Amino acid sequence: MLVNNQSKRRYTGPISTHVSSKPLPMGSLCNIAPEIDVRSPAMIAAQYANCRSFGEAYAFFEELCSEITFAEPGYKDWLADSDLEDISNEELFTASSTSISIPKTRYFKCNAVLAPSELDNWIKRINWCPGLIQARSIAPYVLGDARSPMEIMMFGMFCLPMSRGGFACEGGISNYRINFNEEATAVSSMPYAIGDLVFPASNEILEYKGHPHDSKESRIRDEKREAGLSAMGFRVTAINSEQIKDAAALEAIAKRLYRQAGLRFRYYIDAYRARQYQLMRELTTWMRG
Repeated sequence: MLVNNQSKRRYTGPISTHVSSKPLPMGSLCNIAPEIDVRSPAMIAAQYANCRSFGEAYAFFEELCSEITFAEPGYKDWLADSDLEDISNEELFTASSTSISIPKTRYFKCNAVLAPSELDNWIKRINWCPGLIQARSIAPYVLGDARSPMEIMMFGMFCLPMSRGGFACEGGISNYRINFNEEATAVSSMPYAIGDLVFPASNEILEYKGHPHDSKESRIRDEKREAGLSAMGFRVTAINSEQIKDAAALEAIAKRLYRQAGLRFRYYIDAYRARQYQLMRELTTWMRG
């Protein structure tokens, strides 16, 4: 709870009272009922960045700007399984520095609470807030519109800067709609397709293929969809749960994206592989959180 002077502060649990002696930045609060305000999603994001790693904060920013949100533990006791979706199976963790464990996680489908531009504009506009420095370094890379946690992990690995463990692939657009022409519609029986991570300048699409794509019906639909995208001149690269944890495999894909864009791929930092696996660990820590 936030109060405006020391005399209103109370020390009664479980409520923790904080004093703010100066006006909050514009857009810090949302009114949800008469005389009841809560922190805005943008302010929550900035404060989250104050106590989390770069990768965790980035993923949380993406979650706020995307079509998913994690289910809190208490909700699992009464929600039907049909209300939630599993993204992966828990894997054994080893002591190797390159071993990444992807947790079994459940999440809701929902509407985004923020647009990436709204988040970025609010963070640029304010002068003070806990976590502001890190929030400002993250906001320009938030794509939004993710439809699964693993898409967020893929966005981070390919689009974040190399200094943070990403591959710095520029120009990516998340869940981009590609309208089919007559030929593509004929071969796919679809009017359009939506790519997970699309690079329009080089006609490249990255798709995360989790277990929902394993059924016969899903495979047939994916094949028809990819035929339509091929007719439109796009190349689709599928990334599975093993590749997303393998920095060398992701690097090979990133090198091709650079070549297709007419760019040279090279590292300009030291210990780049350690940074990449550190980013992976931070992104999976967010899933567990």
